[in-house]
Amino acid sequence: MKWLITLSLVFLLASGSNAQSPQLRFEHLTVNQGLSNPIVHAMLQDSHGYLWFATDNGLNKYNGYTMTTYQKIPADTTSLVSNVIYQLMEDKEGYIWLGMGGQGICKFDPRTEKFTGYGPTPHTLSEGTIYTMGEDREGYIWVSNWRDELRRFDKKTGTFSTFNYASLLAEKRMASS
Repeated sequence: MKWLITLSLVFLLASGSNAQSPQLRFEHLTVNQGLSNPIVHAMLQDSHGYLWFATDNGLNKYNGYTMTTYQKIPADTTSLVSNVIYQLMEDKEGYIWLGMGGQGICKFDPRTEKFTGYGPTPHTLSEGTIYTMGEDREGYIWVSNWRDELRRFDKKTGTFSTFNYASLLAEKRMASS
């Protein structure tokens, strides 16, 4: 978080040298402004300009004025699968993907405001906490955890494929020789 603040300050100082720099407005968002938890693991600005916050107590969406909180609702299969969220990303189709704490991944459809959970199963990750995730050119979602396990999620089939870093490196070495 410190690096993000430092990077923001450097950007502001660098852009402040322009004669007609725009007026910037900063807001400090806390639980007093509707954030569901002071612990924020990840932030995302989506393609519509909304700010998303992954917390230890749900998903928060900020529209510049108000905060909306999404949390797990017991027995509701279209709500969050868990309130502990570690990663966020938006895919090419505008869905928000969440890397969950011990519960695999979750897809949020902003149009319907419904969640779909994928995992945890033996085919997702042995330790379900997702620490990194990204989308490749073909639309696959790649996820990994603290044990350096790598999985590719196929959005069309809803299934995971397992990859081993050592075997991927060996394949790369063989291909380059």
